[in-house]
Formats: sequence, C-alpha cells, structure tokens
Amino acid sequence: MTAIQKTLIFDGLRDQSVSNGLHRSDIEAVQEASISINRRVDSFAEAAEINHQGVNRSEQKGLVGQADDLYPYIGLYYNLIHWIFEKVMVRKNE
Repeated sequence: MTAIQKTLIFDGLRDQSVSNGLHRSDIEAVQEASISINRRVDSFAEAAEINHQGVNRSEQKGLVGQADDLYPYIGLYYNLIHWIFEKVMVRKNE
C-alpha cells in the first residue's frame, strides 16, 4: 500500500479534510471506494462537480452568497486530486 493510499484511509486525513471544510460524507465515500488511485480521483472529481452544480443552482436562484460558500469546496477537492497526481508523478520519475 502506498503512502497516498494509507493517508487517504486514515482518520487523520478525514478529520483534517473536514476541519478544512470538506463534507465528512464525501471523504468517507472516497475512503470506502476501492484502493485504486483512479477511483479516488474520480470520487473527488465527482464531489467537486456536485458542488459546482450547487453553485449553478444557487446562482440561478440569485443566491450569490450561497454560491460563494460552495466555491472553496470545489477548490479543495481539485487540490486533493492535484496532490494525488503530484505524488504519482514523483513516484513515476523515480
């Protein structure tokens, strides 16, 4: 098991992610997903897309403040994806 996989599984990352504003249910869904890095990336991308859809719905209803509240979540999910690929690329280059 790689360091990335171990980190994504342990409660520490879940707690840290939740303290950064991510939804506990999204993190748990990713943790329950297969160990495959691609599946984890897909799970984070799906969570980002769901939040992006929430932004669109909020903006259509004129709830700009609510939309603004969702943008950071989208960024955090994409940052997690970037972090995974960064680690994979370092391992690939070694």
